[in-house]
Amino acid sequence: MHKLIFCTFSIEGFHLWKEASAYSSEEYLASKHRHMFYFKCSASVIDSDREIEFISMGRAIKDYLESTYGHPCDFNNMSCEKIAELVIIFMRSKYGERRYSVTVLEDNENGSMVFD
Repeated sequence: MHKLIFCTFSIEGFHLWKEASAYSSEEYLASKHRHMFYFKCSASVIDSDREIEFISMGRAIKDYLESTYGHPCDFNNMSCEKIAELVIIFMRSKYGERRYSVTVLEDNENGSMVFD
């Protein structure tokens, strides 16, 4: 059997999409705008006693994001995909080689998922 643990949390943040007018009719996205970013982060575990505690994992990721990007987070020109990639890099550095997935939603509506 394969086992995954996950945590969820939200963070207030800002970002922009510099190239919005070239790829989208939503040109306002080129200006810095606010979202509540919702995260669902998962990691594979080996046994049912969980070598990673999901409450601690959520705190560690949120602390990493806020200490790196401020509070509220200023993600600048990062997409949801880029934010998720950076979270996976952090998780891998903290918890080692295993399977990870990170979903990042804007305002709990639209977003992306990155997994390995």
